[in-house]
Amino acid sequence: MNTDAFTTAARTEAGALYAVDWDTPAYYDGEDRREAEQFLAGAEWARDHLAAQEPTDAEVEAAALGVLAYLQGYDLANEEDRTEVLAWWNRMGEEARNSRLATARAALTAARKARA
Repeated sequence: MNTDAFTTAARTEAGALYAVDWDTPAYYDGEDRREAEQFLAGAEWARDHLAAQEPTDAEVEAAALGVLAYLQGYDLANEEDRTEVLAWWNRMGEEARNSRLATARAALTAARKARA
């Protein structure tokens, strides 16, 4: 049985939706158990499918901004810091920005492949 955080959350949700006690033997739950297992299988398929996709441009930019903000000592949860980092990002030359985006995309792609 897979015990990653996504699967644990999916099992909890399926158990709640279909009133299934996963510790009870399957033959006691009947149709509810089958529906919960189908829900769980769909959730696991979605996780695997999403993990196989390339990162979106928005994810790549968010990752690049997050790393750059961290390295400069900014906290993106702080509105003023976020505004300053975005202004800094927009002033950055296109070549430098594209280099950072390429690095972020490579890191996100490697992370997704490692999870698959």
